[in-house]
Amino acid sequence: MAQQHIVVDGSNIATEGRTAPSLAQLDEAVRAFLGEYGEHLALTVVVDATFGHRIDPKEKDAFDAGIGNGELVTPPAGAIGRGDACVLQIADKAGATKMDRPEWGAVDPGSGDVYFTLTNNNKRAQTQVDAVNPRAENNFGQIVRWRYAGNDHSATTFQWDLFVLAGNKGSSALFTGKALDENGIFACPDGLSLIHI
Repeated sequence: MAQQHIVVDGSNIATEGRTAPSLAQLDEAVRAFLGEYGEHLALTVVVDATFGHRIDPKEKDAFDAGIGNGELVTPPAGAIGRGDACVLQIADKAGATKMDRPEWGAVDPGSGDVYFTLTNNNKRAQTQVDAVNPRAENNFGQIVRWRYAGNDHSATTFQWDLFVLAGNKGSSALFTGKALDENGIFACPDGLSLIHI
C-alpha cells in the first residue's frame, strides 16, 4: 500500500475538553492514531500561531523541539499574508503538487466528475512546470477534472486530466487537444457551477 499523508488540526485536538491547549494531550492523541493507523501514514500536525504561548510553560521546550524537528507546523504570528507560506511548507513536507491558485470546485451531478478552477499563477517558473500546471508564467489558468476510482468519492485514488487550458486561440487547449475558438476563449477561471441537463 502506498504511503498516505495526513494533515491534522492539532490545535483542536489539544484543546478538546479544555480551556487552554495541552501539548501532552495532543501527543497522546497523535500516538494513539499512529498506533492504530500509522503503518502507511506520514503525518503533519498543524497548530495555530498562538499555540506555543498558550500551552503550559513546562511544555514550551518540547513544543520548540517539535517545531524544530518538523513534527509540528505553525504559521508565523503577527504578519498578515504569511499563512500562504505555511500552507506551502506543509505542501513541501507532504510532497504535494502545488496548484496554480485553486479557486472553486464543483461535482457534475450526472457523472460524479469533479472540476476545479485554477485561476492563474504568473509566478510559476519554467523549473516548476509539471503535468497539471503545464505553463510557466501562467496568466490564463486552467480547469482540471478528475474521477475517483469506482466513482466513489471516498476513494483515495483518481484519474485526472486537464479539461481546458484557458487563453487565446494560440495558447488554449481542450482535453481533446483542440484550441478554443473565438466563441469559447476565456481567461482566469474562477467561479464554477455545474447542472445536470
